[in-house]
Amino acid sequence: NEDMCALLSGPEHGSLSCTGNGIRDNCTVSCQDGYKYLGAVTKVMCQDSLLWTHQSYNNSQGSFEACAQTHSPSAQALSAQVSLDQDYCRTAQEQSAVVTAFETYIKSAPAAVPCITASKCTVQSTSCSNNGGSSEINFQLALSGDLTAYESLLQSSNTIKDLVESSQMSFEVTTSKKRATTMFSAKAGSYSGTIVTTCDAAYTLIDNTCITCPAGRYKTSSACTACGVGSYSTTASSTSCTQCATGLTTYGTGSTSSEHCRNLCKVPGVESGTSSPPVGFIVNPDTTVTTACNTGFTLNTGQLEWVCGTGTAPTCKEDGDSGTDAGTVVAIVVPIVIIILLAGIAIIFFLKKRNRTRVSTLRCPESSGTVLTNKNTETNGNGVENQYDTKL
Repeated sequence: NEDMCALLSGPEHGSLSCTGNGIRDNCTVSCQDGYKYLGAVTKVMCQDSLLWTHQSYNNSQGSFEACAQTHSPSAQALSAQVSLDQDYCRTAQEQSAVVTAFETYIKSAPAAVPCITASKCTVQSTSCSNNGGSSEINFQLALSGDLTAYESLLQSSNTIKDLVESSQMSFEVTTSKKRATTMFSAKAGSYSGTIVTTCDAAYTLIDNTCITCPAGRYKTSSACTACGVGSYSTTASSTSCTQCATGLTTYGTGSTSSEHCRNLCKVPGVESGTSSPPVGFIVNPDTTVTTACNTGFTLNTGQLEWVCGTGTAPTCKEDGDSGTDAGTVVAIVVPIVIIILLAGIAIIFFLKKRNRTRVSTLRCPESSGTVLTNKNTETNGNGVENQYDTKL
């Protein structure tokens, strides 16, 4: 149907739910349990141009990103910090007293930290230091047992932040040998927390999730990147991509086989016009490309419909223009103008020379009292006219 976008397919280990493939219809991609979608966009729409919103120069066929298998991390913990309102923790004894009191509080029922109450995490690496007159507590909530309980850590971080912001985080610290106590309270706005995930060497960390970098991509220590256009990788956990043979390329990024390397055609540009499929898209050589000249322009050369692999891209010209290339016009006109100018200069010089009058005066001996004046005038090119004036 001419009013439909192309039919789409979901990724391996994933599924696709579509309302249709007409204009304004949309499709949503998802992955099976135990897999993570590696794309940033999960919902796409069929546009007026009859292209899906995720189709581009690097994805002319509208393929979806891969679903990657997930794995439990080797370690995962909330690393957090909070500042207290007392100038303390200057000595080892003071530090030990504050650490003991804080750990007792954070494990208590009033604190109600989710991962602690659910026995999914333990308090570790707690320390106290003095920073400019303020006591700073650093601590970790490390997952134990179920190392996939990321949401539990996230909820715990939010709970602790709420306790700090609402001034509910307060606890007593024994501050003297006489067992005197001082109330310590967290300063509002002082909490910060980050979830730190550690993966085994064979996996890649993506958004706090350990994954196997799938075929069609290559892994580094901190990323799982899709193979570029014209390359592919056939196995998971690849560290590089293989380039297609000379003259062959792929429809887009993330190719998983050498069979995806084909003799394809990249839609060329049309000055003052647009094409469908769009300029730069990689298509089959036998694809018919339809060109439309911009407003105020009309077809100059070629056909508005042409085959990408065998045809020549048309050109557009302004309405009323003869279609002659501007560079060609300049190349023809400029020499003619120069020749005309040079010829004009030559004619002017010749005419001035012909109309020039030479006058010479011959003086007779003083005794004769006669002066002969010889006038030579070149007026018509038929000879020299001599005039003699005698002066007595």
